[in-house]
Amino acid sequence: MLALNNFFDIGLFTVKTWKLLGTLKVHEHVINGIAFAPDGKILAYGDQAGVTLRDISSGDELQRFESESFSQIAFSPDGKLLAVTTPSEKSVRLLE
Repeated sequence: MLALNNFFDIGLFTVKTWKLLGTLKVHEHVINGIAFAPDGKILAYGDQAGVTLRDISSGDELQRFESESFSQIAFSPDGKLLAVTTPSEKSVRLLE
């Protein structure tokens, strides 16, 4: 599966055929970064107000980390930590 950022929405596509599987209508903030959990079941995305975790199959919001703007996001190999960059601090934060 491939996730593409369309400013306020995220399109989910099959990699081989580019068939659109669905669109996550996220919210009013522009999306800055996207990452899949290693198991492919959770999608994390960051915006100017924080980071959101969503269940891929249902589209449900699982958790929201309210904070400042986040831009780049990556899961740890075991999926237990989420590393995010904050442009203003020029640092990396780890979220559990």
